[in-house]
Amino acid sequence: MDLHAWITQQVDHVERLIDEGEFPPSQDDGVRLRCEADRRILARHRLDPELSGFPTSCEGCGLDSWDLPNAETLNDCPELLDLAHAHGITDEILAGLDRPTPPEPQPRDGSRLGLGDILATPPITTSQVPAALRGPRWNPDHHPIGARAMAQYLVTYCHGDSETITADNLELSGNQYIGWAGDGSAVAYIPSGNVLSIIRLNDEAVTD
Repeated sequence: MDLHAWITQQVDHVERLIDEGEFPPSQDDGVRLRCEADRRILARHRLDPELSGFPTSCEGCGLDSWDLPNAETLNDCPELLDLAHAHGITDEILAGLDRPTPPEPQPRDGSRLGLGDILATPPITTSQVPAALRGPRWNPDHHPIGARAMAQYLVTYCHGDSETITADNLELSGNQYIGWAGDGSAVAYIPSGNVLSIIRLNDEAVTD
């Protein structure tokens, strides 16, 4: 249990006492308003889901002039520490609290891939390109007799797998690399997010 969870537990307890009639009727409204105010502070001062480099930082404390979090961990948030003081926290309780746990990463919609997504995604190779997207000379290992010289590219994927692509040219187009034959047909489609490196090997002709 971190500091944020501890305060939440205290607010829950006070609200239960209100419901059980532990406060004089004349104090109910004031105590309940105080609990609502505490929850508003808790809603602002929470783990910041946008700072992947500081996953336990406090969102409500914001960033300094260097765009670094003012409170790198939620347990160091001055607002939460003041709030905890009002709920009777002691140095011993504070020292025994757990450090904040980063939230579980949320699945992406596929429009933007981070490094974690790339490493967790099996590489897509030319053999997996849908037939509708393949050019007439799509197979990188098959070329008609007498084909003019084309280069070979060693493509290494983020998972460590690699394959050799034979194409006249390999160029980046949007979010994918396209291998082009001399006649203008596409022979390979490779999502750029899966690629670690591309090395041009040679310019020797490959014929049957």
